[in-house]
Amino acid sequence: MRRYYTLLFTFLLAFSMSFGQNQVDLRNVSAPMPTKSYTGLEEMPLNYYQMSNQVATKPTTFCKKDGGICETVIGTSTYDLQSNAAVQNRLVMTANGMSALWTFSDENSTSWTDRGTGHNYQDGTNWGSFPTERLETVRVGWPSVGVTGGGREFAISHPGFTNIQMTYRDGQGSGAWSELLIPTNVDPGLLWPRATTGGADNNSIHMVCVSTPVANGGVEYEGLDGALLYYRSQDQGDTWDIIDLQIPEIENENFIGFDGDTYSIAANGNTVAIGVFGDFHDTFVLISEDNGTTWAKTTMVDFPIDAYVVDTGIDIDMDGIADTLDNSDGSGNVIVDYNGNVHCWYGNMRYLDADLGDGNFSFFPFTSGVWYWNQSFQQPQQIVGEIDTDGDPDILGYDDLGAYFVSVTGLVNGSQDLAGNLHLAFSSLREDVSNGLQNYRHIYITSSSDNGQTWTEPYDVTPELDGDETIECVFPSMAPLVDDRIQLVFQRDFEPGLAVRGDMDPVDLNEIVHMDIAFPIVGLQEQPTLATDIQVFPNPSNGLMTINSDFSTIDHLNINVIDLMGKSVFKDQILRANYTLDLNQLSAGAYYIIFENGGLQKAEKIIIE
Repeated sequence: MRRYYTLLFTFLLAFSMSFGQNQVDLRNVSAPMPTKSYTGLEEMPLNYYQMSNQVATKPTTFCKKDGGICETVIGTSTYDLQSNAAVQNRLVMTANGMSALWTFSDENSTSWTDRGTGHNYQDGTNWGSFPTERLETVRVGWPSVGVTGGGREFAISHPGFTNIQMTYRDGQGSGAWSELLIPTNVDPGLLWPRATTGGADNNSIHMVCVSTPVANGGVEYEGLDGALLYYRSQDQGDTWDIIDLQIPEIENENFIGFDGDTYSIAANGNTVAIGVFGDFHDTFVLISEDNGTTWAKTTMVDFPIDAYVVDTGIDIDMDGIADTLDNSDGSGNVIVDYNGNVHCWYGNMRYLDADLGDGNFSFFPFTSGVWYWNQSFQQPQQIVGEIDTDGDPDILGYDDLGAYFVSVTGLVNGSQDLAGNLHLAFSSLREDVSNGLQNYRHIYITSSSDNGQTWTEPYDVTPELDGDETIECVFPSMAPLVDDRIQLVFQRDFEPGLAVRGDMDPVDLNEIVHMDIAFPIVGLQEQPTLATDIQVFPNPSNGLMTINSDFSTIDHLNINVIDLMGKSVFKDQILRANYTLDLNQLSAGAYYIIFENGGLQKAEKIIIE
């Protein structure tokens, strides 16, 4: 559990004093987390079981932008805390299909005794029925998904105060599930795991977690309150040749402990990466190029005091005033791309330890900004700032926000496609969408076609529900390696904040949504699509194809062929029903034809062999 979660609302005096002394610009950083009490909660429905007309009951796909963005509700959960910070690997794409996981419960109560792993599988076309019970025979949480080279599909999660559990079956999408406990010598157990697959044959499973912290009923392990530990299996989880490993450079000489859910793990081939996202300690990435045997540490944010103990005090410039510092918000993400290169993202957060007698520290929940790093960078670069959706750049225009304890532009998760494009999903507060008490979060995506040097303007990909934008969308998790379409899952409901902690909203039914997005995303605004019937054949082709269109309602079609990087490679105007398109000059690969008439568009994907 993050150290400030249960202590958040005791810091207002320290905040107000520090603002005056340090002349913090409230327009560019956040105000303290508000403590005002909300009225009208008694008028909200006790739960959304009473609103079943607004909640899907079986997988249903809805598309917009002529198939450019499609979403499918693949399950539900009343347990709405999918992560305390960084989101697990919740979606994996293979040649057979996609597997998705989430923390599941179907109970209309705050006990959630049936909590476990919700699972659904797509066979390449269709998702299965909603799960009605957890995969496991015991109560677990925080699952990570993976599929090995041998086809073993697994969920790795924590039962609490014991070994981490692996639930698996030996064929993706079919077969009976079995359970095993990953070996450990840590007492009283491990929490908050992250897992992925790697190795030359993709049969290695890599896992990272923390020893149970003191605040959660544990004890210090090797001098750390929440020791970050690494585990490896090279035979799909049957045996584990590395357990309880404290990777060098993250032992107690430099740290006092690590918070749950503030780390991410990824692998591709023999390259393994662990991103660790600090508040009052360094933010860094650990990289192994030999499948987890040896490791090297690269610091992205160097916190000025090693092994910092809260209430010690930070006054770097020695002016007698406590310093406000920027670091990660804990909700970072790391991937290893198709070429074995490491990429890392995190949300920005501001911290302060001004009261040196309360045992606590403060943070600024309205902080914005996403930072990005890869191995070609000397230091991280900011790629997302404040998102202006109402024309007023003053972020204090927000009513309030749900208490996720992350950045306004937080819960980041990255991906790469076969063309080399990088994609980042994150959950961001909308200035212009509010229920009158709190603003809603939507899912945004930004992309880079030049290995992270430049990024597109963030784009809200959240589909409206019957024209209604008052929906809360959080915890995005992208399939880290995809083909030519962006794949992600996220959680959606109708009220900002959580029932499990933070806001302590009434228990309701949250939807788990899969989103399939064509890249480049066509159009930045919702538009009516071109209704003209258009066929392109043959597809795939050798570069010669016929476009057959209905000219009974139009007099021409403008065509623009773009590559997967978004670059226009061919333009023309069609004035007849049958048109021969000659693209022999283009390299083999995937492209999009954008058809336009009268400001309306339609997109068609084509393959040149």
